[in-house]
Amino acid sequence: MTAVEEQTTKATTAATTDIEVKRTVHQVRKELLQKGIEPIVPGPSLESYESSNNDIDMNEAVIDHGLDSQWKYELYSRLDRVQLMCGNLCKLNSLEEIEKHTIPNKNKNDEGEEIEGILPTVVIPNVDCDAILANEDIDAGDMTFPPLIPDELMKFYTLSGAFSIRQGKDKVRKDAYLEGEAEKSLWPTGNIWNEGDIDNAVQMVRKNTLAGPYGLEETIQLTKSLSHMDIEDKSVLVIGSSHPWVEAICLYHKARKVTTLEYGEIISNHPKIETETPSTMRKKYIDGNLDFFDVVVTQSSVEHSGF
Repeated sequence: MTAVEEQTTKATTAATTDIEVKRTVHQVRKELLQKGIEPIVPGPSLESYESSNNDIDMNEAVIDHGLDSQWKYELYSRLDRVQLMCGNLCKLNSLEEIEKHTIPNKNKNDEGEEIEGILPTVVIPNVDCDAILANEDIDAGDMTFPPLIPDELMKFYTLSGAFSIRQGKDKVRKDAYLEGEAEKSLWPTGNIWNEGDIDNAVQMVRKNTLAGPYGLEETIQLTKSLSHMDIEDKSVLVIGSSHPWVEAICLYHKARKVTTLEYGEIISNHPKIETETPSTMRKKYIDGNLDFFDVVVTQSSVEHSGF
């Protein structure tokens, strides 16, 4: 068995196990506590779990959680499963933790002197990518969320209090496109991207006339920023896109191939642009068919995913 076949078999087995044998809430809570991670679902302490005199049924499907709604229980149970699976990656839950794992980059100025770079690198050791991408919980959709963020989840939205949220002061949007069609209002042909339209957009980038969804200045700024990177003949992943302005900028800079990852389905008729949804990308990874990317570009997308 080759290394690739072994990795693929391992990932596929993890996916099958995750689907067929989900841990119970008690089992997940105990493992989290043993790892020093506080579960979101209320329940017994680690001492209670490990006591020889406990009467806890570890195989019990639903525990006495004391939460005020079934919605919270189901969501919190799912998030605890994610916490257990994502390991060190989930420890990036505060500015302090991020700083612990940050390595400053060094650039050179016009005089050739070494200076500190603008964008540092965050390195997380021992991340089990197979387990993360084989777990369906990471892409689970739920449109029953309330207008206000529950107190128990506030730390996940604010990096443990590093940022404030204007609770109840902004419009609550319930327009998720997960596994449906992508947003159609931002591009003349909706979620269908045709070659001629994309090529016209590339020419508009060249002439500094492509406004894009965020205005002309934003497009020009990103075009200039990417000019400092060598993406010619590279494979580029664009995370989040309902309007192919970022894709047009990448093609202007002579990217060999652009792959767009978007919640909803986009149909690309351009030979240099491929599109994926979370589920199709996860499946390609599990099957060992996901190509490597040289560059990742995202603009006003990742932060809209919540926490």
